[in-house]
Amino acid sequence: MQGFIVRVYPSRKLQLLAVVLYLLTLPVIMLFFSGWERIGWLAGLFGCGCWSFYHLRQPVVKRITINAELQAQLTLTKHSKRISAVLLADSVVRRGFLALKWRTGDGEVRIVLLPDMTDKQSWRRLQVWARWCQPQHARSSFWRNVVGKSMQINKQRDKQTSNE
Repeated sequence: MQGFIVRVYPSRKLQLLAVVLYLLTLPVIMLFFSGWERIGWLAGLFGCGCWSFYHLRQPVVKRITINAELQAQLTLTKHSKRISAVLLADSVVRRGFLALKWRTGDGEVRIVLLPDMTDKQSWRRLQVWARWCQPQHARSSFWRNVVGKSMQINKQRDKQTSNE
């Protein structure tokens, strides 16, 4: 597999979802609270809205670089230098989103990516890399246990049916 670069952009879908949720919260506050409670809840809603829109406009990771040896490097928003990273087994790869958990030298970085946060080709390559190009020890032990247990149950059923 060739190396590739995934450039991460802010998600329009997440921004739209945040706007809708804040607009739905506003009438609830106006209907059920009055006086100082209403002012407190509106101030809290405004503060949360400003904080969330700031973070939705600036993703944690600017760029994910996968080299030809299938090793990953992240370019974080905080500093523009590349940091080598290892994808952990806790990551979730689905068709509609990626919840990636990386281990770096500085700690852990968690990223949620939607398809509109990058171009289609990079999205597909990152999904394939995250799902299939990881070493076996990085795979989740939970799924190994589930598969092993189901194989054990099937072997027991086969023995029972052959004995009868």
